[in-house]
Amino acid sequence: MAGVNVPLLIIAFNRPTVLKRLLESLAQHRFKQLFVFVDHERVGVPGEAELVEECRELVRSIDFCDEKSTNFATTNLGCGYGPFSAITWAFGNSKELIVLEDDCIPASSFFPFCAQLLARYRDDQKVWMISGNNFSEKNFDVPESYTFSGYAHFWGWATWKRSWQQVKYDREICLKELDRIPENRFLSEQEREFFITDYRANLLRKSDDLWDYQAALAMALNDGLSIVPQKNLVSNIGLHGTHFSSDKPFFKLASDPEFSVVTHPKTIERDRLYDRIHFEKHWQEINTRSLAEKLRTRWIKIRKFFSDWVRDPKNNE
Repeated sequence: MAGVNVPLLIIAFNRPTVLKRLLESLAQHRFKQLFVFVDHERVGVPGEAELVEECRELVRSIDFCDEKSTNFATTNLGCGYGPFSAITWAFGNSKELIVLEDDCIPASSFFPFCAQLLARYRDDQKVWMISGNNFSEKNFDVPESYTFSGYAHFWGWATWKRSWQQVKYDREICLKELDRIPENRFLSEQEREFFITDYRANLLRKSDDLWDYQAALAMALNDGLSIVPQKNLVSNIGLHGTHFSSDKPFFKLASDPEFSVVTHPKTIERDRLYDRIHFEKHWQEINTRSLAEKLRTRWIKIRKFFSDWVRDPKNNE
């Protein structure tokens, strides 16, 4: 059983089936310190209390760690503030952290990858986070074992307290700071317009389901770098999550259990070629939706609105 000395945070809510799969994959390791957050059920959602309790029972049965700290929310904090508060809570007791949401299944190679690079770049303020995701593996061959990107992906990642302390959750503050992103952060005017528009549109949405936009913004404001592995190391199995409700090509990606760090980049600077291709082949393509997808998303929002109204019409007056 491989030992993992870096603290791990698991974030869960109401999906015992995917949480069970994650815990089964984690059981092949022995963790020195484990933090687990499980959100509270929402008011008026039939059957959700039972699902949340199933998740909490799974957490109570975890035995593959030396030390376990649990945070079971007493009210529903939501898909935005819930994860944000969980990460902040865990960093109250650690200086570095690996973070996995319940639907992110890591390859066994993910943990030594994070541990090695957390130690290597611990004191380098330019390096903001370590991602387990490489969504552009088929479009770009990273020549070394990893590269540095200006893009942040959070489906299995690691970071330091020094980085997380720079994240501001408040959306109004974040909206005001959009114009403070350094101009040299963008590879082109097209990229700048794309991301400023995307950030603003999401930060203005009424639903409280964001934390990763705020984290990515903090990295951009500080001109930070994300480490991207040569091979994808984490697979997301939750097709119906917070931000996506259809089968996108970057869900259920294969991950490489045999991967290891063999070579390091010669310099700590943004890989502009990788990011240009990643922008074109990932960001632009996933935001180019068919008419059917747009109509389906609109229908989901309408159905949710009426469902919320039926549960509590006073909130919609």
